Amino acid sequence: MVQYLEKENKGRNREDQGLWFNVQQRDVLPQLVRVGIDGIITKPSKSDSNFFLINISPGQKELDHLISKHGKDAVGDVLKEFGVKMMDEYAHNFKRPGVKDNRNLLWFGKKLSISIFATDFPKDVALIVLLIFETQN
Repeated sequence: MVQYLEKENKGRNREDQGLWFNVQQRDVLPQLVRVGIDGIITKPSKSDSNFFLINISPGQKELDHLISKHGKDAVGDVLKEFGVKMMDEYAHNFKRPGVKDNRNLLWFGKKLSISIFATDFPKDVALIVLLIFETQN
């Protein structure tokens, strides 16, 4: 999954690459995401799901509103902050012991440029993909 989501970074300069983020960091390297994932998915249980994916994909009206309110260059950061807040709400509804907020989950988000999917969107205005894994101990 990490390798697949990294495809849009190919051919980009290091400073232009979209990095992963979570509640602690806004610049998580893909290698650290893989290590985190590999460390948690060692012995899957038949009765528990330990991987979830959430896609935040704003429509054109939402993107237009965000651009007019925050400016085109800030929209990616605004969406990342929304992703972090959304993960708190997700954690509240996770219904597992010990999960109170997003800090109790192992999760990573990635801002993807939707210009690779549709040419009429501004470059680097993005959708956010959140990968959530089992609780942290």
